[in-house]
Amino acid sequence: SSGINAEYGANIRKKSSGTSNNASTKPAKEGKRSKKTRSTAQNTIVIHVCDESKKINQDFHCSRDLLVEEMKYFAEYLATDVKHCEEVDISVHCDVQIFDWLMRYVQRDKSVPLSQCQNMPKLEPNNVISILISSDFLKMDALVRICIEYCHKHISEIISAPCNMNCISGQILTEIAQLFTLQELEVIKD
Repeated sequence: SSGINAEYGANIRKKSSGTSNNASTKPAKEGKRSKKTRSTAQNTIVIHVCDESKKINQDFHCSRDLLVEEMKYFAEYLATDVKHCEEVDISVHCDVQIFDWLMRYVQRDKSVPLSQCQNMPKLEPNNVISILISSDFLKMDALVRICIEYCHKHISEIISAPCNMNCISGQILTEIAQLFTLQELEVIKD
């Protein structure tokens, strides 16, 4: 299945302070060292994505400010003052295609409606659950809302798509369920 499962997690280490914040739902493997990530003059953070199911590693680049603004999960780990945190190591364990989707969303042109953004992948019945779970984990509230609304409009297609819904939080399930009227529930096809 494409997407994120219960193994989704992030390892974040602040190198300059000598302390380690491990925010992982899955610990890093012993014996492997992540590349050091340095903030550049342009304030860029490198995120190392490890897709263990596909055995792929890929690096993504994003400005520190944009990352903190869009993926609030990282806000507590990334100092707003670059001088206080010159080196940060971020490793994320998830599906690389889903993280690529999320990064395109984060780096989109916000002056254009989402549906008209160039190079922006679309939500589809086969990816929306993974996007929803990931955006919820990363505290991307606006994207969570978009995914919830998409689920409401396309629930029959989502149910028939090959996706694992077991990792959706109870809170998110409740939010989706509250959008449905009794009449809408009666016409859902599974």
